[in-house]
Amino acid sequence: MKTSNHGINLIKESEGLRLKPYLDADGYGTIGYGHKILPCEKFTTIDVATAQSLLARDILHCEECINHCVKVTINQNQYDALIDFIYNEGWSHFANSTLLRYLNNDQYKAAANQFGLWVYGNGEVLDGLVMRRSKEKQLFLQP
Repeated sequence: MKTSNHGINLIKESEGLRLKPYLDADGYGTIGYGHKILPCEKFTTIDVATAQSLLARDILHCEECINHCVKVTINQNQYDALIDFIYNEGWSHFANSTLLRYLNNDQYKAAANQFGLWVYGNGEVLDGLVMRRSKEKQLFLQP
């Protein structure tokens, strides 16, 4: 399975586009559509095409995560919701999450309810994450 255009647009909408480096809510150097700048990367500014390329590369990493971690059948909406979640939270958080544990035990509703617990940045509830997790949950629950 691959991320649909709907899933890609969810990431773009959630992350926004920034063509110059900035620090995200957790203090990580970030650019484009929420791409965490790697130690080997040096950016002062990028164009939209570069942002799209970084996004595509980061999505591939998220897809690898799902292929490795998810052991049950999921639909495209569930896949896209998980891609957005992993894009934001990272492979290790997802791989060790109760969300994944519920999902792999065929407890889809319980898994969906886990999205709402991932709304903290630096120990504080972030309104942007509350909205993002709500959208992920809604998408995840769509057949």
